[in-house]
Amino acid sequence: MQQLWGKNLITPIQDASNEQLYASLVKTVKALVKTKEDISGIRKLYYISSEFLIGKLLRSNLIKLNAYEEIKEYLQKNGKNIEDLEQLEPEPSLGNGGLGRLAACFLDAIANLGINGCGISLNYHLGLFKQVFIENSQHELPNPWISDNCWLNKTDISFEIQLGKFKTKSNLYQLEVLGAN
Repeated sequence: MQQLWGKNLITPIQDASNEQLYASLVKTVKALVKTKEDISGIRKLYYISSEFLIGKLLRSNLIKLNAYEEIKEYLQKNGKNIEDLEQLEPEPSLGNGGLGRLAACFLDAIANLGINGCGISLNYHLGLFKQVFIENSQHELPNPWISDNCWLNKTDISFEIQLGKFKTKSNLYQLEVLGAN
């Protein structure tokens, strides 16, 4: 894991910012997840939900790759803290309630049982809104969670959708969720 991760670093680990380390680690884990997906020709289960509250994936995916402790120790030896990197991960918030959490539990179960499956959902570009208080009044602010270092992988697949008198384009993204080994 360290050797793969090091290929994504431009700066020596001791000199790298937490943001650089986080971006490198996400890129490495995404590449490792891709290598575990080669199960073509097998039936696939599709779970369709309007929302998925999946939570942060860095720690979860590292644990499921059996690499969390190795990366944590490697960072410590180089004066870095994995918890600081985990704090940089935005919360995807692809929904707003209990059904989103239930859908995420189904996806986790599918992955942990080794079932070839995927979830299909809307892509909330602003996620859940942040709640703030301004002069004793509650306000909602957008929560832009999609960045270059998020877990979404844009695909080349898109569809045109007719909505009444206008058309819109729908782009397919993939979000990697690993099961336990």
